[in-house]
Amino acid sequence: MKKLLIVLLLVVIAVCGISQTTAVKDQKAAMIWVYTKQGSLQKGVWHSSTDTSLSIYQGSMNEYLNKKSHELASINYENISMIKIKKHGGLLKGLLIGAGIGLAPIVFGQGGAFVAFISFPVGIIIGTIVGITSKKKYIINGDLHAFQKFINKRL
Repeated sequence: MKKLLIVLLLVVIAVCGISQTTAVKDQKAAMIWVYTKQGSLQKGVWHSSTDTSLSIYQGSMNEYLNKKSHELASINYENISMIKIKKHGGLLKGLLIGAGIGLAPIVFGQGGAFVAFISFPVGIIIGTIVGITSKKKYIINGDLHAFQKFINKRL
């Protein structure tokens, strides 16, 4: 019985050691902008990550989804100052918030032509622009804890 427990313990330790070095590839594809400490920008599609680095597909989302070949850039957490990721569903959220703001004059007793011709269309347009351009920013500054927090949140 002791031998079985020792073998199981060794298997668990080996699996934990392997899992820390393998790349995670099953995350959702997302546009990513990585700013390095040297001031350069690496942008593309987030391909995979390990506990200490990111792999970025250097191309557009369409090329990534169509499996066109491009180089992967691997960036260690020590070289990362900031990461920006395009928010999922930003367009829809922006559109709905803009529509809500555009319809707000009805709640306050104003309505009719003002809402139909000015407030509602302007709200929709501004909300859509804000939604399309929305990005989530993560400050890393070479900190392993901040990097791993980012990785765990995005998986």
